[in-house]
Amino acid sequence: MVLADHGFTELKTEVCLNTWLKEQGFLSLTHAPENEWDATVIGPKAEPLPWTPAVSISIRKSFHGDALRLPKKKRLVQTIKNKLTGLTFQGEQVMEHIYTADELYPGTESDDVPDLICESRPSFDLKAKFDRDKVFGLHGRTGAHTVDGAIFTTAKACIPRECATQAAVSLNISTFRTTDP
Repeated sequence: MVLADHGFTELKTEVCLNTWLKEQGFLSLTHAPENEWDATVIGPKAEPLPWTPAVSISIRKSFHGDALRLPKKKRLVQTIKNKLTGLTFQGEQVMEHIYTADELYPGTESDDVPDLICESRPSFDLKAKFDRDKVFGLHGRTGAHTVDGAIFTTAKACIPRECATQAAVSLNISTFRTTDP
């Protein structure tokens, strides 16, 4: 059995969205982070807040107790989307597509839904680290995930549950099962 929830390609550069947000004035930090994931450094005046590392951005509802009204939030989301759309590395566009919450989750009003979901072009790996001082860079990796290229295959005689046990992996194989063995 072979499973992959994404494809893979060579890495041109990692792209740190938090660093980009800081450079654009959308994110401020109160102090130096203790490590790359130290979100306690996010300042009270920070407008966008990275929600899921590397792929999405959520806009806070309030700053210093002031509510961010819907029209301002929509303008802010559009501004960030437009600026990110123009992000380039060595003349090459970084983003394949940037979706708004309405595009992917129409009618959803949940705070759990990010305002922007970023899909990078192949060879660009989006990150949301707090300790990076440059938007672009290589940090030990040589490959990047891609949206395309997810695979699932199994041998005809292999029952998924047995294959998983034999391969010593812990997966919810029932997701792939359509009939009993």
